[in-house]
Amino acid sequence: MAEKHLAIQREFRLSASTPVLFVEATLGDPSEFYQQPRIEIHDEHGLEVVRVSKCASISHVLASLCLALCRPGGRPPEVIFGWSNERPLAANLNFLPLGEGNIPWMVKELVRRAIPDVRSQPRILIG
Repeated sequence: MAEKHLAIQREFRLSASTPVLFVEATLGDPSEFYQQPRIEIHDEHGLEVVRVSKCASISHVLASLCLALCRPGGRPPEVIFGWSNERPLAANLNFLPLGEGNIPWMVKELVRRAIPDVRSQPRILIG
């Protein structure tokens, strides 16, 4: 996790004082619609890590976290997704039945629908 943190700081030119929150989400059984996601927050060597398990839809959980981090009147957070080597068509097709694939674009769309004002939306970076 520390190596990833340093790589993110270098790539996005973040100062050492810029807070970084890591989020790991794992899909539960997609056929079970009444799952209650489990959220655990850990401090791992000075880095904050949020782990969400038993997700019916990872995109929806991540979009909800993005919205929760938007404080009224405050600066919206930046959300950085790693790039996937998956083909776009396969990512879209996997999202429909399985709730996985094409997650960054789905999160961006869910946030856009929830917060129409672009200035108030979290900045979602994919790369």
